[in-house]
Amino acid sequence: MESTDGEAEATKVKDEDVEVALTPRMTNSLVISPSKTVARASQALSPIRKPSRNTSHGEFISQSKSQEPYNQANIDASVYDGNLNENQDLHIHSAAVVKSSEVEFPVQFHELQSNTDLKMPPSNWLQEHTSIRLPNPTQKHADFSSFLMAHQFPDCIGEVDVISDAENIKKLLKIPYNPKSHVSMMIHRVGKTLLIDEFDVYKYLLRQTEKEWHWLRRFFFEHVLQSLTHKPSLPMNEMMPEPPLEEQLPQPSGQSFTRNVVWNFEDLHMLIGTDLPIFGGGTHPCVSLRLRDMSKPINILTGIDYWLDNLMCNVPEVVMCYHLDGIVQKYELIKTEDLPHMCDCHFSPRLVRDVAQNILSFLNSKATKEGHTYWLFKGKDDDIVKLYDLTSLCREGRVSVDGTEEETQTEDSGNPFTIPVAMLFYRVAKNMRASEDAHTKIASIRALLKNCLTLLDKNEYPKIVSSAHYMLSDLYVPQDIDPDSPVLDDCSDEDSEWSSTVDSDDEDCCSKQDTQSVTPANPSSTIKVSSLCKPHTNKTQSHYYKAPPLLGTLEERCQCALNHVVEALQCLHTSSTREHERSGTKRNKATGVSRSQDEQEPKMARPFHPIPMPYSPLNGSPDNGKKALVVAKERSADDHLTVSVLCQQYSVASWLDKLNILLLRKASLVYLVMARTNFSMKRYGLALRYIRFSLHAWHGMACRLGLEESDVPIPCQALTLAGDIFYMILKVWEEVASHIDDYNSITATNQDMLTLLESILPAQECSWTIKLPCDTEEALALSCLSFEKALSAADPQAAMVLSRRLGNVCNELGVMYMNQAAKMCEEKNIGFQDTEELWQRSAEILNRGIEYFSRVSDVANIALLHSNTGRLLRLCAFYCVPKAGPREFVNPERYYYDQAIKEYQKALEILKSRKRSMEIWDLVVWEYGTTLYTMASLLQDHPPLVTAAGEDVAREVLDLLTKALKYCDVKIPGVRQPLYQYRAAVIYMRIAGIYHNAVRQGEGEMKNTKHLAQLNYSKAATLFMQLENPTDILKVQLDQAVLIEDQLQGISNQQILIKLHLSILQLLVDCVPALKSSEASAVAKVNQTSTDNMPKISSCSHNQNKQVGANMDDRSKYRENNNACSEEISCQNEYLTYEDEESQEKIRALLVVFEKKIQNSLMALIKIYSSKSKKSHLGNDVSLLREMYSLSLNMQSLPLATHLLNATTAITPLLSQLRTRKRQL
Repeated sequence: MESTDGEAEATKVKDEDVEVALTPRMTNSLVISPSKTVARASQALSPIRKPSRNTSHGEFISQSKSQEPYNQANIDASVYDGNLNENQDLHIHSAAVVKSSEVEFPVQFHELQSNTDLKMPPSNWLQEHTSIRLPNPTQKHADFSSFLMAHQFPDCIGEVDVISDAENIKKLLKIPYNPKSHVSMMIHRVGKTLLIDEFDVYKYLLRQTEKEWHWLRRFFFEHVLQSLTHKPSLPMNEMMPEPPLEEQLPQPSGQSFTRNVVWNFEDLHMLIGTDLPIFGGGTHPCVSLRLRDMSKPINILTGIDYWLDNLMCNVPEVVMCYHLDGIVQKYELIKTEDLPHMCDCHFSPRLVRDVAQNILSFLNSKATKEGHTYWLFKGKDDDIVKLYDLTSLCREGRVSVDGTEEETQTEDSGNPFTIPVAMLFYRVAKNMRASEDAHTKIASIRALLKNCLTLLDKNEYPKIVSSAHYMLSDLYVPQDIDPDSPVLDDCSDEDSEWSSTVDSDDEDCCSKQDTQSVTPANPSSTIKVSSLCKPHTNKTQSHYYKAPPLLGTLEERCQCALNHVVEALQCLHTSSTREHERSGTKRNKATGVSRSQDEQEPKMARPFHPIPMPYSPLNGSPDNGKKALVVAKERSADDHLTVSVLCQQYSVASWLDKLNILLLRKASLVYLVMARTNFSMKRYGLALRYIRFSLHAWHGMACRLGLEESDVPIPCQALTLAGDIFYMILKVWEEVASHIDDYNSITATNQDMLTLLESILPAQECSWTIKLPCDTEEALALSCLSFEKALSAADPQAAMVLSRRLGNVCNELGVMYMNQAAKMCEEKNIGFQDTEELWQRSAEILNRGIEYFSRVSDVANIALLHSNTGRLLRLCAFYCVPKAGPREFVNPERYYYDQAIKEYQKALEILKSRKRSMEIWDLVVWEYGTTLYTMASLLQDHPPLVTAAGEDVAREVLDLLTKALKYCDVKIPGVRQPLYQYRAAVIYMRIAGIYHNAVRQGEGEMKNTKHLAQLNYSKAATLFMQLENPTDILKVQLDQAVLIEDQLQGISNQQILIKLHLSILQLLVDCVPALKSSEASAVAKVNQTSTDNMPKISSCSHNQNKQVGANMDDRSKYRENNNACSEEISCQNEYLTYEDEESQEKIRALLVVFEKKIQNSLMALIKIYSSKSKKSHLGNDVSLLREMYSLSLNMQSLPLATHLLNATTAITPLLSQLRTRKRQL
């Protein structure tokens, strides 16, 4: 330390421990240091004079005139055996950290001149000097100072082993050195920490009335009083002063300590209060000052006091001011490390350390119950220290030490420390919950709050009990949990500071009968003073068991939270009822007095008071009897009476209102989380029940706030979940009976909650309630209403999600109305006009869905709803056709198809390309193509009977078919590829039919028209060949043959005739695959008649049909899911399946025509070639033709399909020979 111009500059020492070598090698951390530079006295301190060390350890208790002489012979030598000659190389660690201090820096130290009379007042006596503040050594501290320190520093609870006054600690550590001492202290456990307070027996037991503390008083008189030196008289009318309580929290009176210090003594950590005056200056910035009479030597007890005081405050030196009869003689500076070795007060630091460790070990092993009050007592000249569990004695109402029992009849027989300890539990838990690392102490907070509830009477302390229940519910289900994805971690403390301790004491320190902790069955325990002096080995360890973590499933934790909420609300309800009853009684008494006065005194008008008149204001609103408890938001209010709801602060009138609002808010959240959990488990009935409770609790909270629904809207998450539940119930409507049972079942806790909610706000008065749907339509309607209500209170992000859900529900509801209308028209034979309302409602809801999807620019779903609207219009077109009269394609059928086409065009314009959404694009394209094809087919098959001038129906049909063909992409692989191929083939065939008809009627350019007809027939045949559908293959080939036959008329050129007939034969021969399928189908039909075990068709055909059928099934499912039209499916099934009876009849009819065509062409060729038989080279051709003709005849009466298959198979090579010869010529 450096000094400049006679002033010493104070240095700031770092927070970490600074080790200073002490003898015997003691470690001391200098944390306390002056905070600013102080002026040094003109006279320096005297040189350090170390006291001489007496190596004789036989008489370490010095003789003093001021205290009773102690003789070494009076002390059992075995008590200190092994401690007086210990190894001086022992390490004793001591460090102190100041938590608070009323003195900012050490006061400047001035040495008095020699021969100064201390009895004379100084010159500044009684003068105000604000810069210097010294503690008053005569001040009176609180009777239970540990509670005051615990409330001042709740963060230390659980971090330290002991909280107490420094004087209590010193008194305990001096027990072996003072056998005649009397010890009486109260012990309380809060987690790991022990609260130790001096208990004045004379004050609290001997100076009170006989009715107070009767159980402890009797026990004291019968078993303890004989150990005291005297028995004072007992005044009967003096009351014991209770510690002042504010809100039932212990706020002890008396002066606070000058310093509160966390003292680490070896492995012990203590929060102590001390009033040691500390001075500084010059080269000695931190010293303590002691005034000593030179005529009286320092005894061992005083030396221990000096030594412990300095250790507790990290004071490295003590200044002794010696005087004779008040006249200053000299000053002597002694290091703290030298105090145990002064010749007059020699003592062993190791012994003091062992005593401290053994006492704490004893208390940890015996005082294990949190919330219990323990009494540590040692009488004068006793060689044992006793520990009594006063709580067990109080609860049993008996004295169990000597086996006698006597019930206590007085009302004040309860433990007076119960309430302060419970309040301390509450405040510590509350402080821990507000700390930054509260998430690591959840299990500890729960243990503290449960101990608090165990000790408190809910009728006497409803506010504290309800608050504790609320905090417990918040531990199980935190307020910041996300109800949409509730996830709770297993909460266990990282340390074990809040658990009970169970020590396994060494048998050398405690006897075997003392190893058990103090229990109701064994309410006392003892330890010998000699055991306190035994060395404390590492074998004696405290096993700290962590508070049980918050385990269990989310549903179990929600149930626990709900139980606490119900308990708290019941407590508040009971308290409020009692308060109203008391206020009503007072009003009745006051009303009775006022009535008697009114009867005696006449009524007279009072000045400055209006006379009440029997009318009401014209513009006044009727009073509904409900008064708002909420204060205007703009007003400033006490933070303690504000509550946050949906990020808005509201001020309430009282703590009762605040707790009710918080608990109702918590109940709403817990039920919402439980609803989400059950929804995830597909228990929709329970989820709906919990949503109802959640909304009811929310309305009750708004009622307690006195606000309207517009001010406190219903949470968006609850309404969204309600909408999801209604929607999912619809999806599993076949299981609705079980969900109804779950909804109607109610547990006892839920019944209690319902009773409380009904008392706050009846369910009939809630603006929004939940009910079970009666049918699927109501389920969808309720889902839609829930989503719309949630959307009105949703934030932008949630609004996007809700808009999509609303669009989806509107789609489902619109399709439901659409199907209902179609079913009524189909099954109940109801006309289109009678179901028009349903069609209209379906269209309106689908349009609403489009609006919701448009808000979030959901292109795919907008296109899907346009497609569904198109389907709705197609169904309207289908069912609006009158059943009577000629069939023609006219309005309104045509109008609905036109509107459907516009809807599909809108969908395609929105999607723009297939890349935006392949699935929706393919669906819309298919539906659009289907609509165009259906409209073209209807217009072609049922044209209007009367057409307008210039209207060309064929041209319009051709345009529609061409557009439909544009949307048949046969090259894209997938499930729809066979459907696209078949659709394209049918369209090609219809277009070819149009051109074929034009050829017959001689319209247009014949050559071009004929070519287009042949081209489209050829394309259709190619696609039908790929699909291997025999009916369509035969039909298209026969149609082509007919087209060629139409060309034969009027032709006389034999070469052209031969060419045309050969073309017909080639078309018919190309039908071999179709004939094979027909033959296989016929054989399968015969085999099915004979036995059911044979396959229907050959393996090749079966596999092909299986593939087509699977494709058709997939297509049906896909179209059903995407609301495709059922009539189109039936139309396609008619073409794609051919194993039914009707298809077989069609095939047989086509085969008959096929046989005639092949025979006619062969006969015509024979005639042509026979007319040219003059030429020898044509004779062979005639023979070939006759052979082919004979093959075409069914000589063996085979089945037609089999015969034609055999004939065409045999004719094919012969036809090839004929064509080859013709080319050679």
